[in-house]
Amino acid sequence: MAKQRAAFVRGAVERGILEAKAKRIFDLMAHFAGYGFNKSHSAAYALISVVTAYLKVHYPVEFMAASLTSETDSSDRIVILVEECRRMGIEVMPPDVNTSRAAFTVEEGRIRFGLAAVKNVGQGAIAEFEAARSGAGLFASLHDLCRRVDLARVNRRVLESLIGAGAADSLAGPGGHRARLLAALDEAFAAGQRAQRDRLTGQSTLFGASEAGAAVNERLPEVEPWDARTRIAREKEFLGFYLTDHPLTTVRDELAALSTADTQALGALSDGAEVRLVGLVSGLKKVVDRKNKPMAFLTLEDFGGMCEVLVFADPFAQAGEDLAADQVVVVEGRVSTRENEEAKVVAQKVMSLERARQDLVGAIEIELEVERAAEMASPLEELIARHPGPGQVIFRLLGPGGDTVRVVARGHRMALTVEAVRALGGLVGDERVRLRRRESLPAGMGSS
Repeated sequence: MAKQRAAFVRGAVERGILEAKAKRIFDLMAHFAGYGFNKSHSAAYALISVVTAYLKVHYPVEFMAASLTSETDSSDRIVILVEECRRMGIEVMPPDVNTSRAAFTVEEGRIRFGLAAVKNVGQGAIAEFEAARSGAGLFASLHDLCRRVDLARVNRRVLESLIGAGAADSLAGPGGHRARLLAALDEAFAAGQRAQRDRLTGQSTLFGASEAGAAVNERLPEVEPWDARTRIAREKEFLGFYLTDHPLTTVRDELAALSTADTQALGALSDGAEVRLVGLVSGLKKVVDRKNKPMAFLTLEDFGGMCEVLVFADPFAQAGEDLAADQVVVVEGRVSTRENEEAKVVAQKVMSLERARQDLVGAIEIELEVERAAEMASPLEELIARHPGPGQVIFRLLGPGGDTVRVVARGHRMALTVEAVRALGGLVGDERVRLRRRESLPAGMGSS
């Protein structure tokens, strides 16, 4: 291109074109050549876009199942698509060794997670499950599965991954759970290997095994179930993300109130853009800088994905104990983007959710229909009195014609805590309660 540039400019100058103009024209062509195509190519892309939009609108569940299947090997993309399903009101069910196929499939208006997206589960193992199910029906138990599939293709690592991901929950039976399945795995796997060796050699147990005896042998060990934190941590280990629950679920409303962006949106922001993120510190590495001062690299995770955050010495010192692994934090900083690199955030301030709630949240907004306002006045007043605090209380009143009026409850303030928000949600509905940032509070509202 450099040689062509010189030839183009020389020829243009010979024909009376100013050299500066010729260089600008060539630079425009060179830029277009980086990713340019003719109109017919553009038309094909436009047609695909229209068809894709049509399918998403008219066949949303099927469209999202196909989209998830296309991203089976990318847990980062699956996170984004699962969150999009949640936004669209589409349930994504956990994988199930009795019903899942390799791909994501549609079941009664919901999406069943595909087994190919579970870590350590290959196509050979999936083919074994599908062949066994089509031949003799669904698996009745973990022992039944181990007897019926080829354990050379479905090894212990595969089964451990399925149990951790929740794909074997249908094998646990009444009162069963994942901890009991994992505790039973060694014995079930060994019994399955014995049964398969016996089939190969044509041997069988003397007089055959009784149904009662088999049931006794297949009882799952009595062990304590995993706590919620362990359960979802195992899911993330084998799925690459949190599916059935998330450490941030209980503070989802606060994320919307406190943040100005999420990790998914960072790539679309310009270099240096100011952001405020709320997320879980899923990784933390503390180091020292050139001046021998402590700093940190942390991985911040939210519902949209994760990003790297650089916390230099000054904000690191100011954060103090607020910055710790497995804690929910609020990060204020600037986006750092470089070509061919994931967007990062350079932190200017890191604080705990509790401190951010006090510093940044100004009000709780409660949505009510006008006709319900009178009947709800007394119970709301009692609830607010039980949770005293500094936060404004704003009512968003919905009129029968669709009109909306916001009213500040003068003389009534309440605590901006998770407990207070949950209490309000229990009274009027979770979707009708929102935390509002100080800078987002509307001016000129009426009072009551």
